[in-house]
Amino acid sequence: MSQQKAFVKNAADPKQVDNARKLEKEQINKERNDFISILKTEAGRRIIWDQLCFCGIFKMSYTGDNGTYVNEGKRIVGLRLLEKINIYSPESYGLMLKESQPIEKIEEEEEGGETNE
Repeated sequence: MSQQKAFVKNAADPKQVDNARKLEKEQINKERNDFISILKTEAGRRIIWDQLCFCGIFKMSYTGDNGTYVNEGKRIVGLRLLEKINIYSPESYGLMLKESQPIEKIEEEEEGGETNE
């Protein structure tokens, strides 16, 4: 969930606390439904996989200079995204991994890398 204002102005007021719990639960359900909707489609999984790769969650962040800080910032965003995937639709990660294989093999071949075939 994104940063937001507090749901409660007076934490001693049981009515406000109860209402805040309901609002928080509603927001979590919306987020879950959004993730599930995105991850249901191949196009959605492709976009999410691209973001995970861009964030460098599969790479070392260290560069030896200030680039490390940038890489770690991106990596934290990617890890948060991966955490949400694992919470809301854990089976989607394996599916994204499987669907990405042909794309990664083509990219390796274009870069002159070897494939294991």
